[in-house]
Amino acid sequence: MYIEKIIIEGFRSYQGPITIGPFHPGYNVIVGRNGSGKSSFFEAIQFVLCEEYHKLSPEERNSFLHEGTSSRVPSCFVELIFNNSDKQFLGESTEKIIIRRTIGPKQDQFLLNKKRISKEEILRLFPSAGLSARNPYYIIKQRELLEIVTGTDEMRLDQLKEIAGISLFETRYQEMKTLLYPIVTYLSRDDLFDNVNRCLRQKEVEEQDMKQYAELKKQRRLLEFLLSEMELKKFTSLLTKAQRRYSAQSAELIDVKQDLNSVEEEISKLVSKINVTKKEIDLAKFNFRELITKREKLLINEKNWKVNLERLIENISKDEEAQEEIKEELEKLIESIDKFNDDLIPIKKECEAKEAEDKIITHDLTVAEKFQKELILKKHRKKLFENKDERDAWIKEHMQLLDKKIKESDQYRAQYKKELEVERNKKRDFENKIQELEDYFKSRLTSIINSERTLDDRKNERSQLQKQRKDLFEKKSIYESELNDLNHELKKADQAIGVNKDIIIGLYSVAKVLETFRQRDREEVEENYHGMVVDNFSAIEDLNTAIEMTAGTRLFYNIVESDEFGMKILEEMNEKKLPGVVNFLAINRLNFKEQNYPDDDDEARPLIYSLRYEDKFDAVIASIFGRTLVCKNLECASNAVDRYKLNCITLNGAKISKSGDVAGGHKKNYKSMIVAYRTRAKILEKIRRAEGKLKRLDDEFKRVEDESNKNLTEINKLEVKLIKSNDIQKNVREEIERLKEQQRDVESKCEETERILNDFVTDLEIVRGNKEHLESELEQDLLSQLTDEDQRQFEEVNDLIVQLSCKKKKLVDDLIDLSNEKYRLEKFVKKGLLKKKKLEERLQELEVGVEKFNLELRRTKEEISEIKNKINEINERIDEDKITDLVKIKINLEEELKKKVGRKEEILENFRALNYSVEELEAKIKNYEKEISVQKEKLNTLDPMTRHHNVQLSFRELNERLREVNASLKSLENINIDVLRQFEMVTELSEEFKATHEKLIQYVEEARKLLQLVRESKTEITCTTFREINKHFNRTFKKLVPGGSAKLILKIDGEVDKYFEDITVEIIEAGDLIGVDMEVSFNESAEEHQVLEQFSSGQKSLVALAFILAAQKCHFTPFYVLDESDYALDPEHRKSFAKLIASLSDKIQFISTTFRPEQLEYANEFFGVQIRNKVSYLQKISKKEAAAFVEN
Repeated sequence: MYIEKIIIEGFRSYQGPITIGPFHPGYNVIVGRNGSGKSSFFEAIQFVLCEEYHKLSPEERNSFLHEGTSSRVPSCFVELIFNNSDKQFLGESTEKIIIRRTIGPKQDQFLLNKKRISKEEILRLFPSAGLSARNPYYIIKQRELLEIVTGTDEMRLDQLKEIAGISLFETRYQEMKTLLYPIVTYLSRDDLFDNVNRCLRQKEVEEQDMKQYAELKKQRRLLEFLLSEMELKKFTSLLTKAQRRYSAQSAELIDVKQDLNSVEEEISKLVSKINVTKKEIDLAKFNFRELITKREKLLINEKNWKVNLERLIENISKDEEAQEEIKEELEKLIESIDKFNDDLIPIKKECEAKEAEDKIITHDLTVAEKFQKELILKKHRKKLFENKDERDAWIKEHMQLLDKKIKESDQYRAQYKKELEVERNKKRDFENKIQELEDYFKSRLTSIINSERTLDDRKNERSQLQKQRKDLFEKKSIYESELNDLNHELKKADQAIGVNKDIIIGLYSVAKVLETFRQRDREEVEENYHGMVVDNFSAIEDLNTAIEMTAGTRLFYNIVESDEFGMKILEEMNEKKLPGVVNFLAINRLNFKEQNYPDDDDEARPLIYSLRYEDKFDAVIASIFGRTLVCKNLECASNAVDRYKLNCITLNGAKISKSGDVAGGHKKNYKSMIVAYRTRAKILEKIRRAEGKLKRLDDEFKRVEDESNKNLTEINKLEVKLIKSNDIQKNVREEIERLKEQQRDVESKCEETERILNDFVTDLEIVRGNKEHLESELEQDLLSQLTDEDQRQFEEVNDLIVQLSCKKKKLVDDLIDLSNEKYRLEKFVKKGLLKKKKLEERLQELEVGVEKFNLELRRTKEEISEIKNKINEINERIDEDKITDLVKIKINLEEELKKKVGRKEEILENFRALNYSVEELEAKIKNYEKEISVQKEKLNTLDPMTRHHNVQLSFRELNERLREVNASLKSLENINIDVLRQFEMVTELSEEFKATHEKLIQYVEEARKLLQLVRESKTEITCTTFREINKHFNRTFKKLVPGGSAKLILKIDGEVDKYFEDITVEIIEAGDLIGVDMEVSFNESAEEHQVLEQFSSGQKSLVALAFILAAQKCHFTPFYVLDESDYALDPEHRKSFAKLIASLSDKIQFISTTFRPEQLEYANEFFGVQIRNKVSYLQKISKKEAAAFVEN
């Protein structure tokens, strides 16, 4: 056995619930900081196992409750789970033993395997497992470890006695003496046998008086028999007369009852007709008011729709006029734009020609000016250079620069040509994209118009569906009202049946189950369920009372083909938790024995012959009605019972069983249960039809609702689609404008690139001309003046520059005028196109609006037409004369009802008189039957011998003789009637007393021998235990301290100290032991013994640990819990201690806390304690984590 797990909740610093474990059955080590909760953990174990914690005051219990950052918990518990695979807990056969203790301010209880157990039972359970509740030396804390060494000699002696079990011996010894004492005291009494003998003598004297008393009793019984026989004959005669009168009046009462029922039925029909007429009047008035209200609403709606119609016509007219105006304005605008375009075309062409001419002139002027500049420079080179070689060198150098510039210009020109081609491609792309988007814009515009038309159609459909839904809702309300009235009538019918409410509830529960079965397999229900008994037979109404009194609630038993199907119904009811009382008659289980009925008896006829039913229900009907005969009156019934030994019943329900008991008769509640049930069945059928109609209306309503929801979904989708389409149109329009803006940017960039490219061409021509001039100059000499040819060219160039400058000036002026005119015309055309676009958009909006208005106009006209039709229909339905006719019918019916009620009162008065007379006769008959029954019982109880008598005395003489006998008996009334029985009983008790006395004497002798044996065994076990502890104390100490030695010394009153090896039985029996001392040496020299108080804390701890482990050898303990037991030891002794525990852990479980690394080397499992926010947590950790904590 060992501790497997510990569960703590709300105890000390543990808030929990926290599960600690599983613990290893061997060596377990717990590490944690001071204040983290280790002490609370050990206290939790003591809290369950130690007796000192079992008697706590409310304040002490509160101190154990956890109180962290929040309020104190209301209760706490500690649960120890032991592995009991070795069955060390005696009387407990389970593999696991769970002991839980729960405390609160007003609670303290133990649970053993989840069953409540007292503290005394727990304390008796612990010793069987090797645990001492009063001295828990298997749980050692730091202070308790040193107390073993520093304590007194007397304390150590008490600990050894506890280990040896002496206290347990003494407890059992005193218990046996306590039990034996009253037995010995009882046996010491000598007067018991004298009392028994005196009682026997007294009973012999009383026996003679008893014989005389018995003879008088016999005479009295004879007289009482004769008197009872006479009384029986008298009451039998009276009963026969009363029954005849009862039968005659009962027959008359039946006739009156039939008249009353007939009148009641007529009154009921009249009341029903009046109620129906009232409902029809109320309904007609309600319908009249509803129709008037509806007509007024429709007239208001018609007026509103007509106003709306006028508004629509006005809006359409305005929009059509606006359309015509916009069309005229648009035509004028298009003519104006065309005219300006015609004027703009020649101006554009002329402007383009002038610009081309300007480019040529500018180019020629630039070339001439450059050539002029070169000739001027050539003229002044004589001043710059001193000789031809210097000039040629500069020319060559300059030509190299010109070649380089020509090369760069060719590269730039090629690059700009490529850029120009790219920009032109972009321009074409933009033109294509713009054209595509404009086409897409136009196509989507058509789609939007179609979607708007579709949306209008869907809205019209929704309007129609809403109207259908409203009509269906009104019809549904009417049927629901009708169904509520029928359900109300059904409740009344249920009450009218007059049976237990649970039976009616059971009918509904069975109906629900059968409906469930029909949904699964209809054929199974049809084959196995046949309804109730009352559903499966028919009879004339006169027999209803007799049938109801015979069958009772069996009329409402359910008939099933087999008991298995009945069980299926019950299981389904239980599964669905349906209420009610349900009974079944299984055809396969009924086995009715055929009866022999009278053949030709007009006064008594079998009830079953009057019932009509199917052959397959023979057993069912026979089991209920097969043993009953229907008789005309009670007298006939009484005779039939005697002849045929069958139950009999009259038409008014009076029953006589075959044993002679009479019951029933006239029923005050003359409402027939069968008639009420048939009425209920008709109402149920009406309810089923109404529910069917309502279901069809619900289905139609649901269909319209689904179509309406579907239509609404389509409308929402179309509206969302239109919104998205408009957003897309807007985005497309914005995208077109953005692309046009980018196109304009690209066109500007192309023009700029073309201009730069033209400048490069001009510059390249100038550079090449300069190069040619320089090349020709190389062949010439260095002159101070120009050559004739150069001079001629210079003059020609000057003239050309003048001509080109004049021409260019005139061309620029013309271009300015043309450009201004072109700008003016383009601006007007642009504004015109913009205005045209807006007008076209406005025209398109008006066209869409007109189309919408036309649709709404058509819908409005249809709505007005429909309203007019409804108003005409309502006018046709309004019928004020119908209400007047219904009121007249109601008055006539009430007058007829008044007459019938008067007739009913007359019949009731006669009925009450007859009923009172019949009830009196019933009471008399019951009294007579009771008296007859009493007399028969008297006759049956008297001695059978009295029946054979020859006494011929009158009734008065018999009474006189009975009084004399009673007077004689009264004189002997003080006699002990039970003297004979008492005499026999006293004799028997005397024999038993003697036998018991002998057994008790034998038991006392055996008990005394057992007490002597217990005392001797206690002394011998004590001697053996003391010697064994001393031996193991020395061996264990040597394992902890190699080379050391330790012994226990007896302290005897008045003598020198003795070693434990010298202890004898005489010493223990003498009771002179006053204490136990220890003799300890920590080296090999046995002479160097020190006083215990002189040892260090570590040495004291070693001595205490050796003592505890030595005790374990003599008194097996399944586990040890040690709290930092090695805190005062040096490393060498800590290692010895850890090694010793490891060697013992094969058979014993150890749970130890430590701050030292030595125990970690030998342990099997490791646990760590932490505290956060005043809450402790204890969990399993690895050896590496435990070592890291100890190192830090």
